[in-house]
Amino acid sequence: MYVPEEGVRRTLQVVGQHPPGSGIVFDFVPRAMVDMIARIDMNNIPEAARPFLQRFLDLIKDEPWVFGIPLGGEAAFLGEFGLDVREVLSIGGPESSARYLTKADGTQVGAKTLEAMMARMAAGAAARGPSPAGQPEMTPERMREQQRQMAYQLAEAVVRG
Repeated sequence: MYVPEEGVRRTLQVVGQHPPGSGIVFDFVPRAMVDMIARIDMNNIPEAARPFLQRFLDLIKDEPWVFGIPLGGEAAFLGEFGLDVREVLSIGGPESSARYLTKADGTQVGAKTLEAMMARMAAGAAARGPSPAGQPEMTPERMREQQRQMAYQLAEAVVRG
């Protein structure tokens, strides 16, 4: 996300020239996330969300996000370089959490923090009341879809054989 598109393309071109079966695992964000960050106007952000957004913007200020892969376009993009997608996971989604954050005893790393954050978000939404006219309600399904669109993604791809 912080490497310009030309650099990403050159890297994937080199990977695509490796022997069949060679692979790469990398994280990325969807293009929509990069575009959204570029358009942020803090004056239009709800007061309660500003500290969280500002913290995020402060974290990426020295490595601004400049490139993202089109959402749902991972296979086509990687196919340009002779790579086949094996898997794409949302970092923080159920599959990646089960695979990478679950301890042998079944507990998850960071589960209490995530649970507390989700409770604060739900309480904040309840305190604000119904969504303004014209804005869809924040249902669990809508929240999951927004997470998919905005989350870091983890991709595994292999050189075609």
